[in-house]
Amino acid sequence: MKDSVLLLASFEKTVDHLFEAAFYSQKDPIRGVSESIILGVPISIGTGMFGLLQKIPAPSIALNEPIFMKPEFGLKI
Repeated sequence: MKDSVLLLASFEKTVDHLFEAAFYSQKDPIRGVSESIILGVPISIGTGMFGLLQKIPAPSIALNEPIFMKPEFGLKI
């Protein structure tokens, strides 16, 4: 829990925590609610916890013959 720089910065001594994190090149995984709210990232709880993949069959499109290929509309010589 103390690994999150944004979580620590959201409660107290914001400038100190951000300066220290920048000085030591710390990375924040942005997994918590506070970090997500600060950055405007969707929170991964409830329905935002997983993605849903669904296979949708491709629609079958019947190819129509052009009108000039039909004998009733063709040229009669």
